[in-house]
Amino acid sequence: MAVANGKQAFQNVVDVVKDELNECTEFFSGTCWESPPPGRGYIIWDDDRADCHDSVILVPGFNLMHRGVLIVCYALFFIWLFFGIAICSDIFSESIENITSLTHKVVRKHPRTGEKVVVEEKVWNWVVANISLMAFGTSAPEILLSIVETLTQLGSKGGELGASTIVGSAAYNYFLIPGICTAALPAGEFRKLEHIYVFICTAIWSVWAYIWMFLALSIISPGEVEIWEGFVTLAFFPLMLITAYTVDKKPWLWMSGQVADFPFDVEENAEAADGSKGASSGKHNGGSGVWTPGGIQTGSLGSSIAPKQKHSILYYRMLTVRQMAGESKTPEMLALKEGRIKEGQEVNDDEVGTLSGRFVDRVQKEQAAPTGASKLGFSSMHYSVLEASGVARVVVRRYDGDLDMPLSVSYATKDGTAVAGIDYKPVQGELKFGPGEVSKEIEVSIIDDDMTEPDVTFNVMLSDLKGVGVVLVQDMVPVTIVDDDEGGMLMFELPTKEVGMDDTFVDLNVVRRNGTDGRVTVEYSTSDGTGPAAIAGKHYKETKGTLVFESGEDRTKVRIPLLAAGANGEDKMLVFKVALSNPLGGAVLGKRQICRIIIVPEKKGLQKSKSMDSDKSSKDGDEDEEEFNLWEAYKEQYREAIMPELEDGADNVWFDMLLHYISITWKLICAIIPPADYAQSYPTFVGSLVVLVGIIYLTKEVANVLGCELTLSPVMTGVSLVALGTSLPDTFASRMAAIHDDTADAAIGNITGSNSTNVFLGLGLPWIIGAGYYYGRGEKFLVSEGDLGFTLVLWCAGFGAMSIVFAIRRFQGGELGGTLKMQRVLLGWSAFLWVFFLVLSGVHDYNHFESKVHGNAPE
Repeated sequence: MAVANGKQAFQNVVDVVKDELNECTEFFSGTCWESPPPGRGYIIWDDDRADCHDSVILVPGFNLMHRGVLIVCYALFFIWLFFGIAICSDIFSESIENITSLTHKVVRKHPRTGEKVVVEEKVWNWVVANISLMAFGTSAPEILLSIVETLTQLGSKGGELGASTIVGSAAYNYFLIPGICTAALPAGEFRKLEHIYVFICTAIWSVWAYIWMFLALSIISPGEVEIWEGFVTLAFFPLMLITAYTVDKKPWLWMSGQVADFPFDVEENAEAADGSKGASSGKHNGGSGVWTPGGIQTGSLGSSIAPKQKHSILYYRMLTVRQMAGESKTPEMLALKEGRIKEGQEVNDDEVGTLSGRFVDRVQKEQAAPTGASKLGFSSMHYSVLEASGVARVVVRRYDGDLDMPLSVSYATKDGTAVAGIDYKPVQGELKFGPGEVSKEIEVSIIDDDMTEPDVTFNVMLSDLKGVGVVLVQDMVPVTIVDDDEGGMLMFELPTKEVGMDDTFVDLNVVRRNGTDGRVTVEYSTSDGTGPAAIAGKHYKETKGTLVFESGEDRTKVRIPLLAAGANGEDKMLVFKVALSNPLGGAVLGKRQICRIIIVPEKKGLQKSKSMDSDKSSKDGDEDEEEFNLWEAYKEQYREAIMPELEDGADNVWFDMLLHYISITWKLICAIIPPADYAQSYPTFVGSLVVLVGIIYLTKEVANVLGCELTLSPVMTGVSLVALGTSLPDTFASRMAAIHDDTADAAIGNITGSNSTNVFLGLGLPWIIGAGYYYGRGEKFLVSEGDLGFTLVLWCAGFGAMSIVFAIRRFQGGELGGTLKMQRVLLGWSAFLWVFFLVLSGVHDYNHFESKVHGNAPE
């Protein structure tokens, strides 16, 4: 009887173990049971660190160290890997920036004269480039992580790190980055989204992306991904591009005859070569911002017209990464760009005042108006118009009160920085409002020219109001004429050039990029180098002068005479510099303002042949130049990787040196990637992608073992640690863009497109790979569905809350910026949404006790 009771008790224990625990298989790790081969008895395995020891990056015996030591080592390695991701992504982003900046010359009809003219246009449409390549550039780490994880775990249990990183990155980008950008702006400044309808379109797609994830994994085929679902997910990406492109071009307005802005007719299309759009010819044209119920239209300076030298988020991402890598010239580049913008937007504050000041003044006048009084003012706080559009239309609007009473008001233009007769044609007259009329339009002709010049502003004034029961709440509005003649950016083609000691001269190419309108000039001068310096008068002839670029010219040369006799007998390299300065005519200086000339003891044959053929213009000569430039560019990449790029007199030299040597390994590895100026950056695109995949693989392995040692689940590791690491460069880039751009497009405009791209590419491609692999084996591609319903509700709640904030802020002046109190409130709200998302995700993940399918077990 006792034996029987003992067997029954043992069997009860076995039943409990089998009910509560999983059987140990190659597809399951953690606490589990197995029966030894003889079939007598059971073994229960329980090692919460078992997964921490299963990685290809671990050195034998390394995992035997104390857990605290391992956490510190893995964390430092993890941070160092993100330096590699950032540096390689910088090169990847630069290739995308170059590819999307490619232009071609086409014949178009002039909008007013009807003559056929040759214009330079971008090959890539702004929307297509921003959502496809540029979104992929900022999201490449998350997308590649998901793909690499799927490829490396085919045939074993599926991973959750890639998908959770995509979710965590989306939450971080949409919840927290806008708050950080707002807090970075000076109090009282606003930044408004210019392409708001494209933003709304991609925002809708980002919500649909998560709904589709829920449908695919929880409703259509729970816990399984079928191959057609992968293709459908991937197909949503081009559909998103098409809808966003359609929203941007508005073909329905063209078809109805309201706006001549049809995407295939450039006669009236004001889309400039840098992707900026000019004002259309409809009556709503020229105003910045959107209508409010009271009739006031608010917006930031020139928000309806894209500024010159407008940059994408990739541009600021590259500058951010270069600062992280210890380059000290980044602040100078931003200061140069900021100076250009300030020059172009200079306004007489005594006459025009600030946007926020004019808005407050108008609100005060409205509040002081008698009850029931009608109010008269301009429909916008500021107008902007492209110089080439030919006319600025300013709308005067009355609202509230009795709108059937007749009234009249005089108007006139007044010079600001714009001069009547040179920049615009002055007008004056009287507007008469009949019964029921609520708006009148003032047309001011704009004088177009081919000169590159700063943006200028004139004012439209209202006076002598005649009418009963009406109050003039805004008597002046500034109109900015945005110059569309782009002078371009001047720089040396190469930062370094080698010559032999018996050469008689050296030719340096100076290139003109991002516009070739108008005649521009730049000064150049030589100076002795540092260290083994070449001396003027002994090794080279001191030279200075002025380079002239005629309109349409994009390249010229500087010739510096060399004194071969002075260099004879030297057994070391000698260095001197040639610097560009003082650009005039609307051009600015690029990054390579200084070229270092290195005189080497023995002249290389390639350099010699290049010098001999420098004046030839044959096809063979061009090929030699391309080969030589590629070789020189490679050498320069390795020089820049090894030598820190520091500025004399910089305050943070030691910190820059530290960052440089922390990242020097990654700089040397990435120096094998073809230069970005070679073959239109396509080899750079492919090469950086290959290197990035390798770094992402290491990051995946380290993230798994670090999360395991911290007792974090793969889901929480991806949502928190990995998502934060991949998004930090984008955070600083968006902050930089918010400060230095006059719209919010570069800072937050691509967030929704990037989030959608993450899902459609970051899940669509892995699903196709995984489902195709298991379909070929006659098996199912099983995945962990988690609780997508909870995640969807959580994400949509946060998305809706942040979207409401965006809508309210847009009517207040812009999605970003505001008063100091408003900035603090928005930053706190953004941080709360992100932390709320993380906390609830973690609580739900750790309280999810029921076993989910984690892999593809054999039947």
